[in-house]
Amino acid sequence: MSPSSSSFSSFLSALTQNPSTQSLSGVHHLITIKLTRDNYLLWKAQIVPYLKGQHLFGYIDGSIPASPQFLLPTTDITQPAPNPSFLTWQSQDQLILLALISSLSETILAYVVKCPTSHDVWNTLERMFNTQSRTKSMSIRYQLATLRKGDSFVADYYH
Repeated sequence: MSPSSSSFSSFLSALTQNPSTQSLSGVHHLITIKLTRDNYLLWKAQIVPYLKGQHLFGYIDGSIPASPQFLLPTTDITQPAPNPSFLTWQSQDQLILLALISSLSETILAYVVKCPTSHDVWNTLERMFNTQSRTKSMSIRYQLATLRKGDSFVADYYH
């Protein structure tokens, strides 16, 4: 094991010791394919079942939203207090964010490096790759529609 992957393992292990958050330890052993420009569906096929199995998918799809960051003051004199629910949510989200970004190639990481939450990373990747998928699909359909064998279109063979 390289020193960098050993230190990453130690770092991830230390982060997941907080009992108020769902542990993501071992995720780097389960997510073996790093996302590149060419393997989005394979990468997504690893990420989604893992997060759903851990009951964490709601963080990336937005169905588990952040709580308010501060509790409302109970009197005119008191300052807003930090919301413990928000702190728990934020800790969990940052662990998910870490798992996501550690599964990206450097090329893809450059597109999401400024995303502050796992939900933001997920949305950015979805937009990026869904656009590519639609473009590729349209290109393949066009190629099939215009493909010829002799004087006939290939589509004529299917009718």
